[in-house]
Amino acid sequence: MNAYDNDPLKFCEGAFKGLTSAFPTEKVGPVTVRRAGSTFAISARFPWLSFGRAFSDRYVVEVRKRGNKKKWMDALYQEAYNLYCSATANITLYLPAPSAAAVSKINSVAAVGGGAHEAGHGICDGAGLSFPTPSAFKAALDDVLDVNIPYEDTDMKKWCNVTADMRLEPGMALLFPETSSRFEAIQDWVFEIESKVRGTSVPSDFLMCLRDMGKGWRNEAALKVYEEYSIEARDLVDSLKAEWQRLRPTHTNWEETAHLPVRVAVQIINSLHTLLDDKRKDDGKGEGKGKGKGEGKDEGKDEGKDEGEGDGSGEGEGEENKTPSPKGGRKGISLEDLDNILKGQGEALDPSSAMSERVKENKQNLDHELYVPNGIKPTYRSMWK
Repeated sequence: MNAYDNDPLKFCEGAFKGLTSAFPTEKVGPVTVRRAGSTFAISARFPWLSFGRAFSDRYVVEVRKRGNKKKWMDALYQEAYNLYCSATANITLYLPAPSAAAVSKINSVAAVGGGAHEAGHGICDGAGLSFPTPSAFKAALDDVLDVNIPYEDTDMKKWCNVTADMRLEPGMALLFPETSSRFEAIQDWVFEIESKVRGTSVPSDFLMCLRDMGKGWRNEAALKVYEEYSIEARDLVDSLKAEWQRLRPTHTNWEETAHLPVRVAVQIINSLHTLLDDKRKDDGKGEGKGKGKGEGKDEGKDEGKDEGEGDGSGEGEGEENKTPSPKGGRKGISLEDLDNILKGQGEALDPSSAMSERVKENKQNLDHELYVPNGIKPTYRSMWK
């Protein structure tokens, strides 16, 4: 059987052209749909998502470290604007080339979900729209940005992509209700790819669980996967619910809420830093002159609260070393795992990264090199020159 005959998107390309009707083409111009490359993607200028990359710019970081918030925000705004201007002005939705789509073995329903996801970035995140004014930027972020927090260490680009994903899929379902089943299908496909890492890393479990809860697709497969995430990760996501719930769209005025992925990403990082500081203080209280773990519940509790218990490992009866859990009765996330989350560790796949991973994995089983056209027309040199 020829693997390239099984192109799951062969009969669906017209559907994506229909999705592009939701773009404000009178403001952003025409939207092109192309079959090229090995994954789902969209190429455009994104006014707010540019800020996710701007946090890590060297000059922006240097200004932040000087502690002047106004100058830091000015530098952040300017760098985001530079990134916005350097991106292509044309909007192109890329679907995997037939060879890549076939080798990935994705089914047609999930493949449509992957394409709809990228189209959702364009529609919900304002592809091609004007860059926010300085006053709009200040109104959206000034009250949540903290010059003392090293956002550049947390990979804000990744965080903003996760929060944007959490907003766009339920947003697209508001606009096109029929896409809900497609998003559930691509989610189930991503779950299959992530199965080998689920439950092995708290930072990754946290990001995957955050992504799932934010999107809200709670079918039978999702409920089963939720139980496979570590308790610590699930409890941490639950404790941040007040922040990430703000991403869920209630209307389709996308320009009005396009700043939310950046704002909510910042708020989540702020909350995690507060929790990290609290845990460090609590761990410090556990390193006192205590008399060990205590010989009984009453004795252990009294000594732990007054002087700190034993080696501060949290194994005694005192409560100082435990992070409160929203569901109660559990030890909470460790200082190391929380620190690793804030250092940018952990990964949650989106349709694009999942497709790339599956194509890379499956092409190794072929007896020849996989040819994936990149969509660029070849140029030929004249033999007479």
